[in-house]
Amino acid sequence: MEAIARSLGERALGLAVDVCRREDNERMVAAALEHFGRLDGAFLNAGIEGEVGSFDSRSDAAWEKVFAVNVQGVRLGVAALPALHQAGGGNIVITSSVAGLRGAAGLSPYVSSKHAVVGLMRCLAAELGPQAIRVNTLNPGPVDNRMMRCAPSRSRPAPVMGRKCTRCLPCGCRWGAM
Repeated sequence: MEAIARSLGERALGLAVDVCRREDNERMVAAALEHFGRLDGAFLNAGIEGEVGSFDSRSDAAWEKVFAVNVQGVRLGVAALPALHQAGGGNIVITSSVAGLRGAAGLSPYVSSKHAVVGLMRCLAAELGPQAIRVNTLNPGPVDNRMMRCAPSRSRPAPVMGRKCTRCLPCGCRWGAM
């Protein structure tokens, strides 16, 4: 990550952080303020899918891990808020998923966490909008990435998973690509 940031020059800053740790989020904001002089927005993009399987097959630890990254990581990522207030406003963009807008069998921790992220976004948008801070989610559908390539092998055959996912897409059977 740091090598990619260096290749982009002064326009980018690369840091390794654990989004589940308040101190790492605060360090990330402080580094951005030091590097850029101000903060106009935050893109909260960390997420994990967790285990795939029936609702009652997941341990408490499995649920907690997904919620720690997907929900707590967003909550702690809002460490950028004081800097956005100082800048007079800004934007917070949070990656959720179409899974945060509908249910899906076999993915209850992930889907529940993404619904929580959408709910948090709506609360923050209502609270922070009058202070010139916009808050939105991106809700991508299936993307051909490591997460989607791993999920079918753990739950159902890839062709079945593919048909199930593409039925939900408004633009037909086109998947995103990395």
